[in-house]
Amino acid sequence: MYMIEGTPFTFEEDGFDYTDPEIIAEAMLNPEITLNQMYQWSCYLILEGMHPIVYDLEEQISNPSMLPE
Repeated sequence: MYMIEGTPFTFEEDGFDYTDPEIIAEAMLNPEITLNQMYQWSCYLILEGMHPIVYDLEEQISNPSMLPE
């Protein structure tokens, strides 16, 4: 999950073993985020001109190297 100031904006589906007990334990420590919530937060970031996948924000983000490709 990638976030800006605690607001999630995208996630990776590939490369994870969803049956791995460590991944399940980590997921249980965090609140569930639905696709509808992701859509709403992404729309908000787009409307504010701050969605890093849509806009070039390297100068506004303190650590742009952590952004997904």
